[in-house]
Amino acid sequence: MDIEPASVSALLISHEHGDHLRGARVFAKKFGIPVYMNRGCFENARIIYQLGELDDIRLFDTGHIFDHQDFMIHPLSISHDTSDPVCFRIDDGKRPSVSLRTSAKCPRLSGHRPGIWTP
Repeated sequence: MDIEPASVSALLISHEHGDHLRGARVFAKKFGIPVYMNRGCFENARIIYQLGELDDIRLFDTGHIFDHQDFMIHPLSISHDTSDPVCFRIDDGKRPSVSLRTSAKCPRLSGHRPGIWTP
């Protein structure tokens, strides 16, 4: 992906596997940005990934919409081998919503497919 790191305003963590969390603490501290995750992810990852060192961790409830800047973010439950994995539906109110998912299937996005991006 061709994104300037300084242009990132937050990290959304979908689950507590290393390929999703490794580097999050260093990146968030370096750029002074918040890290969003649910409590299950935080509790299972905080010691291993030293998340307690972060200045701005924002816990969300799976299934409940929250906002970040001009975005409405809807974390949806998915099936995966972690405590409370999610995919995200993100809407800025201007363009069709974008859905972010992990490699796990997210059937709740079937009605929200204008822009699926899979890392």
